[in-house]
This record gives sequence, structure tokens and C-alpha cells, in this order.
Amino acid sequence: MTQANPENYLFGYSYTGGLPPASMEMLVIGKNGLAQYVAGHPWPKQPPFDEIGIYQRQLSKEELASLQGMAATARRDSPAGEPDRLSADSGTETFFVPQTEGVWRASWNPLEPPTGLVELIRRIRALISDLRGHPLSSLRACLVRSGVGKQPTELRLKLSNRGSRPFAFAGFGAPVGEQAELRLQYCDQEELNSSKSRSPLQLIQSNPLEGIMDTSQELVIGPGEETTLTLKDSNGFLQRRERQFGMLFGLLRVQWKVEGFEDYVEEGWLMPTPLEVG
Repeated sequence: MTQANPENYLFGYSYTGGLPPASMEMLVIGKNGLAQYVAGHPWPKQPPFDEIGIYQRQLSKEELASLQGMAATARRDSPAGEPDRLSADSGTETFFVPQTEGVWRASWNPLEPPTGLVELIRRIRALISDLRGHPLSSLRACLVRSGVGKQPTELRLKLSNRGSRPFAFAGFGAPVGEQAELRLQYCDQEELNSSKSRSPLQLIQSNPLEGIMDTSQELVIGPGEETTLTLKDSNGFLQRRERQFGMLFGLLRVQWKVEGFEDYVEEGWLMPTPLEVG
């Protein structure tokens, strides 16, 4: 979990927790006006969900002044502290501002934001949307085939990095002892008629495939690069799919090195672009 030191920043915001796979987003504004956003699992607030990573850009003086003004107003009009109660599936939103007498911090249930913070949250969300267009180091995933045909036995996982810095998988990972794991769900036509997609909360119910990475080698995806991994078929999952129309949805769990922000290892969940089969 990201643990930013509040004293290093002008202010910050996070959205964390909820039912597994837990959400994890953090935005901090540096004293030099640098906005940095980490998306470990941006569900459900900040699509797209097929990419995670770290994003950043320099704010203009006007942008920074406006945000600081809104933060000061929000701090004045909103009580600090924790909510009285949180449901297990709600997650937690937090906003903090360092000050001379200590860090002012307010946390709340995302379904019940403090009235004095609503406009600030809206502005923060708009900034995060903009930052998603400025990847520093990112991982995008897509389910693809190796060649002609639509059978799921030909399934591969394509990973790419839109950022300007390498995306480095950490040397440890999922419970199976690998650097990444993938959970798949196949939906036939009848299921698709009732729901066109799947959520992370549904996908995590599936058992993960066998480890999809070789732990003897560290996988690094350079800026603008992509790599394609052959999936191991755990317990014949892919072979059991019949020759009928459907969609394969996935949930990918990874751990990666976040460098140049506050160096640490982050866990992330993303949903690869689904694949039509049959």
C-alpha cells in the first residue's frame, strides 16, 4: 500500500479499500507544483481499468493557486477526522493538508462525502482524468490470440507501457509465488445478454491460472514497448471452452516497482481488454 509522507507535499488525496480486489488510488501535489497520481487499482472511480501505473505533470501557477484555494476553503468548511462507521465494501476517501501544527486529515465513506469537500473532490477527479493522459510508467494489458482463429486455446496476454520510464515487475508477487497472476471468466451468449461486462468483484471469484511469469528473470517493459506472454492452461480451463460465441474477461494481479515517486513496491489489479471467442 502506498504510504506517502504528507510533510513532503502541499496536499494529497487517496481512495483505498473496499471489497477485494481493494481499490488503490493516490494523488499528491508536490511543493514544486508537480502532480503525481498512482493507480494501483482505480476501480470503481477512474476508468479505464485496463491500465495501471504512475502518471504525472507539472501544474501551471494558475492551476496550483486554484487548487490551493479550494483546499484551504475545504479545510475551513469541513471537519477533520474519521467517519463514525464504514461498511466493509465501501472503501475510504482521504484528503490531507500539512500545516504548522500537524497534518489536517479528513476521511469519509465515498458514498457520503462531506458537503464542504464535494467541489474539491470533483476538481481532483478532473485532474486525475487529465493525468491519465500523462503516463510516467504504466502497464496496459490485453487478451489476444497468437494467430488466425478464435479458439481460446490460442490465448496470449499482451502487455505494453505507454510511459516515458520502464515498468518493472517486482521480484515477488502473487500467493502462488509468481510475479503476476491472471483470473479468467468465460461468458457465453446468454450471460452476455444479461450483462455485457464483468467487474473486478466478479472476476476475483475465479481461481487464478498457473503463474504466467518466470520468476528467475525480472520482466521490465521499456517506454513505448510491449511484450506478449503465452498463458499456461491451469486445469484445462481453456480446453474446456466449447466452440460457441462468448467473451473472455480477465483480472490481472501484479506487483511492480514504483521509482522516483517514493520508491516502494506496489500491488495492482487491472482488467485486460476482453477477447471475443467462438
